[in-house]
Amino acid sequence: MDLRFFDQVTKNKAGDLSFLSNRIDLNKSSSFTSNYTSDYSSQTESKYQSLSNKEICIKATKLDGSGWMPSHSNDHVKEAWSRDLNINECRVLTGRKIGKKDNSSLKDKLIELKSLLNEGLITQDQFDKKSNEILDSY
Repeated sequence: MDLRFFDQVTKNKAGDLSFLSNRIDLNKSSSFTSNYTSDYSSQTESKYQSLSNKEICIKATKLDGSGWMPSHSNDHVKEAWSRDLNINECRVLTGRKIGKKDNSSLKDKLIELKSLLNEGLITQDQFDKKSNEILDSY
């Protein structure tokens, strides 16, 4: 380390650090990022160029459409991002739609069904049929 540089910093009480611009390349930190990005782009450009957005999305998203595959191990995810594809666009392209989850418990469903019967909104036959369907799906 250059001691003159250190002395200059410690003696500077006015707060003027303009002399630092002569010694520090402010663009160095961003050059790493741009070099990394361009390296990734050049390495994968030819590898994935022939794949359609749909093919990229198929390999980049989870089978149930709930999200991206882990990106640290999946270059297809990085490629999808580099193409500015979002998860919703990939769901449309792949036909992977998230189904609505029914969070009601078995007991809640049967209680609701029983209350419909008690209120006269469904018949005993309808109750029997639907309760059997609910129990069979459990």
